[in-house]
Amino acid sequence: LNVVEQRNKCCLILDLRKVNAHLEIPKFKYEGLNRVAELIRPGDWMFSIDLKSGYHHVEMHPSSWKYLGFQFEGAYYSFRSLPFGLATALFVFTQLIKQLEKDEILMLLVYMDDILLFSASTALLDSAEQMLEMQFKCSKMDDFSVQNFGFIF
Repeated sequence: LNVVEQRNKCCLILDLRKVNAHLEIPKFKYEGLNRVAELIRPGDWMFSIDLKSGYHHVEMHPSSWKYLGFQFEGAYYSFRSLPFGLATALFVFTQLIKQLEKDEILMLLVYMDDILLFSASTALLDSAEQMLEMQFKCSKMDDFSVQNFGFIF
């Protein structure tokens, strides 16, 4: 287990090299801010969400817990949530969040635990925000912040 500071946050990164060697890892490319120009359309509005420890709110199946652990001072500890260090973690997290995109009316750009949502409809963005809040509260994911930005082109 390693503790790494990223963007002024401490992240627990589990060394899962042995587990990752047995996984089928889908080809996946990080989305970046360069995609904003591709996604945003004239008249779109946008808001961003910064999730705190987003991965740790995605529960893992109990059968996987034994593979997601580490030993410390004679005791074995296991992640029950999506850990940093799992090769498929970013893909899984992004696919879960991307389920909010419907018929290209609402567009999302996901980078790690930062999410930008775009839509021509402020009502749709409000609805998406409410849906995210409800989903996060149901999964004990209550530590997130929303920044609202309006853009008209």
